[in-house]
Amino acid sequence: MADENVTEEEKPKGNGGLMSVLPLAVIAAAATFGMVWFASAPPPPVNLEVACKEIKPAEKLSVEELEARGAKYVTLEPITVSLAPNAGAKNLKIGISLSTPLDASELTDIQFLRLRDRFLERLRTVDTNLLIDPKAMPVLKQALLAQAQATLGTDAVYSVLITDFLMK
Repeated sequence: MADENVTEEEKPKGNGGLMSVLPLAVIAAAATFGMVWFASAPPPPVNLEVACKEIKPAEKLSVEELEARGAKYVTLEPITVSLAPNAGAKNLKIGISLSTPLDASELTDIQFLRLRDRFLERLRTVDTNLLIDPKAMPVLKQALLAQAQATLGTDAVYSVLITDFLMK
């Protein structure tokens, strides 16, 4: 009779039993099965004929290009040069990077200063039409490369990259 006096609110509540845990277990098992199934599925087949047609044959590279691919790059501080009055701009700001051999030692402060001096000298004497014409960039790069090789040695510099070119 003691149980008859206990109201429904005072009765201890159960954990829900098997019916509340079973759906969660089924969902977890299905998710695990799905992950294993898709992770172990083989990749889709590749059409080799299409894949091989997209590969272009390797082009023959020059010695300079092969050396440049095995190079490290040294970036110089940007150089600002005053231009002639007929250049269409007052100043040229140019950023230059040099590709050097992988085994080359770091450039010293004196070498950096000598390079800046020689590049300034070359850029001040260059024809303004060379600076204005966008198609003349390879000629400018070749002139800077010749100056860098004359300053540091032909084996010390492979190529010159112009990383910044601003006329204002």
